[in-house]
Amino acid sequence: MLYAGVGMPPSVEERSIEGIIRAGEDRRLGYRLSYPYVRGYGGISSYYSSAAAVYAKYIQRRYKGPLYSLPSGEYEIYGGFEVTYSGGRLLSIYQDTYENMGPYKVALGRSAAVWDLFRGRKLSLDEFFSDPYALNVRVSKIIDRAVDEGRRDSPGSYFYVFSPSRWGWYLTERGLAVFFQPETIAPQNGGLPLFFVPWDDIRDLARFEL
Repeated sequence: MLYAGVGMPPSVEERSIEGIIRAGEDRRLGYRLSYPYVRGYGGISSYYSSAAAVYAKYIQRRYKGPLYSLPSGEYEIYGGFEVTYSGGRLLSIYQDTYENMGPYKVALGRSAAVWDLFRGRKLSLDEFFSDPYALNVRVSKIIDRAVDEGRRDSPGSYFYVFSPSRWGWYLTERGLAVFFQPETIAPQNGGLPLFFVPWDDIRDLARFEL
């Protein structure tokens, strides 16, 4: 069954949780976690606001002690989000978190969700695509090709072993975005590994219209 895309895209606003952790008089960690508020969809908005609150409490517990061992200065953890697709009954959002705990900004990770607005619930890969095995085969071929090209251009740029359970996904107008967490298939300094699968390559497997 192919689900049609109908209806107006929702309004997505930015909300945030902010705080400061102090260690003595000369060490300060500020955090700002931005998250989406999807107007008219209380369940989806609650999902993101609750996750941000839980993460803020984690930061307070996790960093209070280690902050004393760092050199004097100001540090920062911040999170943001981007709406990557909004159309019909589908909404796709990813969230990134970074930390500045010294001279460099380090990516902590990315999470993503694809929402069925009609049902107000997050879709799994198996729900969005009719044949996950066929999808994995096609995705792996594209990633393998991209990784081979990257290794030829820059040896050591990947220590890649493909595993479907290790990648996340979200929707874009361009195609399916497939991402891996930092340091899972490539060094931290290479950034977050991201690959795009054109819709024409997988459209026949999708249960939803875009």
